[in-house]
Amino acid sequence: MASTNEQIKRIETDILKVQTKIKAYQEKLSQLTEKRKQLQERALLEKISEIAPTYDDAQTLLDLLAAERPSAATKDGGNAHDNEREPPRD
Repeated sequence: MASTNEQIKRIETDILKVQTKIKAYQEKLSQLTEKRKQLQERALLEKISEIAPTYDDAQTLLDLLAAERPSAATKDGGNAHDNEREPPRD
């Protein structure tokens, strides 16, 4: 039977191995999270490019979206949803 000190050393070695693995998993998780973020941003840019392929199209779209957003005056007590939408420009 192994002595108590040998058992403690084995346990400490096992702990170090597990801590090393955990650190490696944390680094991998961080890398994958960053990669996911980059891919989501790229997908969003691709979607925006489909909707508004030029800068002028994008600016027009932003202007339309800003016009549809309720103002501070109508947000709390007004009827922001009663506004008629302007048809899209060609």
